[in-house]
Amino acid sequence: MAKKTKKVSKAAKVKLTRALETIRAFNAEEALLKSVSLTDLYQVNNTLPNQVTFNLDFKNFGTATLTDAVLHDVNGTDKILLNKVSGSITNQPIDTNKEADGKFLNITSVVTATNQTPVPQDLKVDFSIAGGMASKSYAIPSATFNSVGDSIIIDISIFFFHI
Repeated sequence: MAKKTKKVSKAAKVKLTRALETIRAFNAEEALLKSVSLTDLYQVNNTLPNQVTFNLDFKNFGTATLTDAVLHDVNGTDKILLNKVSGSITNQPIDTNKEADGKFLNITSVVTATNQTPVPQDLKVDFSIAGGMASKSYAIPSATFNSVGDSIIIDISIFFFHI
């Protein structure tokens, strides 16, 4: 007895083709978007009234950047420090040592390679905090721009404490 094969309808083929195109597009978008995270501590002196500040210096030529920053208080109201700011940030006030104690500095930056960015190229960012017990520089994890349009999300969370 001959086995009967079932033909796939034209409509089913179109649906499968569209599904495959969607999956391929999703994988292409995923390749364009990378994320790096930094979580650490910073020691403040909660008796000092002086200002704690941070620097976020983007070193890659031709990249476009957008940064948001907030001082997160788990027991109260968050303080917005930056809202969609482009470019490098220098001496950005966070709060006084006393007011920053026990709070989180949360920074999110999106860095995108433009047609001015030589690719491939490693992400180059300097991040530091000053004004507490001692100035501190932090290492941003490595990531690479492979082509124009690649974006890297930098997610930073620093907890302020005193001893």
